[in-house]
Amino acid sequence: MRINHIALIASSEEKADRFYLDLLELKKAAPKTVEASLSQALFNLNFPLTYLSYYNDDLRFEIFILPESQLQISPTHVCLEVNDRENFLSKCLALGLPVKRLIKEGKEIVFISDFDGHLFEIKEI
Repeated sequence: MRINHIALIASSEEKADRFYLDLLELKKAAPKTVEASLSQALFNLNFPLTYLSYYNDDLRFEIFILPESQLQISPTHVCLEVNDRENFLSKCLALGLPVKRLIKEGKEIVFISDFDGHLFEIKEI
């Protein structure tokens, strides 16, 4: 198992750039948007979410831009890569953990929550 990416929030692109570009010296990809319907299904947020990817060869952050007035709302999560996703998800269900499965552009997106409600996206290596 390994971490694919970590998704956090920032109140502005400028603040995110100052931290992830200026301090951590990561590269920046073009902004992407999660449409409202997927945002609702994954994070219970009924509006589109813009995020920026900051990365290097070993690390990737997905930073969702939310105004300060919305910072208590959070799409934060950690994305884990596992060798056998179906086996891993069976273990999650056996432990009573919720599993969300969605299809976007022909690809399945899977999230689980831990016992305290923290979100984890699950991908297969």
